[in-house]
Amino acid sequence: MLILERTKSHKLLMLESIVRRLPKSSSNYPNFHDMYRKAKAGYAGELHVDWLWQEMHFPFPNFLFHNLELVNEAGHSHQIDSLYLTPYFACVLEIKNIAGRVSFNDTTRQFIRVTPDGRVDGLLNPVDQVLRHERFIRKLFKQNNINLPIKSLVVISYPSTIISDTSSNCHIIHREGLPQIIEQFLKQYQEEVSPNHQLFELAKTIQSLNRPKKWIPEISIDSLKTGVLCPSCFFNERMFFLKGDWFCKVCGMCDNAAFSLALQDYRRLKNEFITNQILYRIWCTHS
Repeated sequence: MLILERTKSHKLLMLESIVRRLPKSSSNYPNFHDMYRKAKAGYAGELHVDWLWQEMHFPFPNFLFHNLELVNEAGHSHQIDSLYLTPYFACVLEIKNIAGRVSFNDTTRQFIRVTPDGRVDGLLNPVDQVLRHERFIRKLFKQNNINLPIKSLVVISYPSTIISDTSSNCHIIHREGLPQIIEQFLKQYQEEVSPNHQLFELAKTIQSLNRPKKWIPEISIDSLKTGVLCPSCFFNERMFFLKGDWFCKVCGMCDNAAFSLALQDYRRLKNEFITNQILYRIWCTHS
């Protein structure tokens, strides 16, 4: 049973609006565009893994949470890509959409990626990320008198990525291997640890603890472009309202949906409320 669907994070939504509104001439543009590119790729990778769950059907209650955000006793966030609960075991997933060749070093705790063009990058280790989440979930289970075994899983979503060195701390697989690894866990844990009613209560508790985090960008809102921007001109030109339609004087495109997009950007970046004065004199442009 799917409890939490995969949705775009608040950070990705904010970055979508910022990249549309921030002039490309701004010194901040490359940084925000790079953040947007990475967040968008990560979300796409998670979606590619999600559809595999749709092919898995089991004759027992099971609960799936995507984009689960929990807060620990120190006030720190645990952004868990996916959490899977069964009466036999639980599984915490960290999903990475990374191209190239990747290796994991248990001694140095390093995660190294060699890009297709030969560049060597040291990245945040997803093994340590998922093990951190596992420790928190284990503590949460203990607080609720649950003794479910917990498996940690790093899923590489990019299909051509080569995994050269793995880790002994958790399973690391390509996304196509997800159904097989879940079947393997079911063979490993055949004793029902958590009765159905207890599992239902646990799922409800976890759902109630979900706290999606808002991302606040370090950027001056005054540096962003206002108005209804033309999608056909890559949001570089402002559109004008004439005879009931929004059109672009540069390319001639007529697109009334661009007005809704402008309101969406305003709500994300400035305020959930807007006055008629701001709407017609500041944020929008009339012919």
